[in-house]
Amino acid sequence: MANIVALDADGLIHETLIGNQTTDTIDQLNTKAAAVIAELREQHPDAGLRFLVDVHQVGSQTLGARQTAARFITTMKFEKIAVFGADDYLNGVINLIISATQRSDSVKLFKDEASARAWLVA
Repeated sequence: MANIVALDADGLIHETLIGNQTTDTIDQLNTKAAAVIAELREQHPDAGLRFLVDVHQVGSQTLGARQTAARFITTMKFEKIAVFGADDYLNGVINLIISATQRSDSVKLFKDEASARAWLVA
């Protein structure tokens, strides 16, 4: 099943990553996100980009997938990214990506969707 990106009722860009992740799946996710960002810009031109990322269904991730995610974080102009649903292993991987991008002020990990959502809308 493909990754999902949608604009939710709170104006958050909600990404759901499903299954094994490769460079191609992350590139496709970013392409879908670009379309949702364009939709958000039409509705609310001055809105900051805030991403709610659900990773509880992620399988394996290739090095290319991790590098593509890190490149997105370092090059995209966004307000906040909240990631939730990671198991202990994926939590470690995501923390490494966040550290490598030096964006720990605007990219954070959460155990559940409610706490991730609360941080994004604060």
